Amino acid sequence: MPGLRPLLKNGNEEEIVAYLEQTGGRAGVVTVFALQVMQVVSVVVPGLPIQFAAGIIYGWWKAFLICYTGFVAGNTAVFLFARHTGGQAQLPDESRNAKVQWFLNRMKSMNPRLAVAVGYLIPGVPNGMLPHVAARSSMSLGSFIAAVSMSSWLQIVCNCIAGGFIIKGQYGFFIMTIIVQILLILFIIWKRNWFMRGKYGILQKRAGSDENT
Repeated sequence: MPGLRPLLKNGNEEEIVAYLEQTGGRAGVVTVFALQVMQVVSVVVPGLPIQFAAGIIYGWWKAFLICYTGFVAGNTAVFLFARHTGGQAQLPDESRNAKVQWFLNRMKSMNPRLAVAVGYLIPGVPNGMLPHVAARSSMSLGSFIAAVSMSSWLQIVCNCIAGGFIIKGQYGFFIMTIIVQILLILFIIWKRNWFMRGKYGILQKRAGSDENT
């Protein structure tokens, strides 16, 4: 993908949109999917401008399907790689990132599946690091995919919707979408114990079925 790296480094949505539009059609869809995988695999590729750009080009629901499947696929690939290598990969700044350390402590103090589900909602936690950390736990591949799938959709769908508002010039709705996303994440973090007993209770049941098998 020549020329794309500096665009991602700058994070300019308009330039990324222009690049993807030039790529065009099915190739553009594959590119967006691949970029979402790269976001997780490389750790440093930003996901926000990609999801904004996808929402601008394809509309929010198509963009969501492309970005969501790419994000889950990327996390699954990294988890499998880390599990295959015994979770020995040492990531940059792992020991110095306070939020990563917070996540590691949650992994030790609560069910790993629940910790992963909450971890994907915490702003500032590098998503690419989470599957590496999760691979060191006892959780199965199926439980990891369930945890990622149940948590990651919120930010992705909000970002894609925001991108759709940008192309229509509805900047007020764009700002409102970002604010709603932040408020929802803060609410989920605040009420995380309630969500763990309720919505994420399915992960606990999954954990019990894994142990029984």
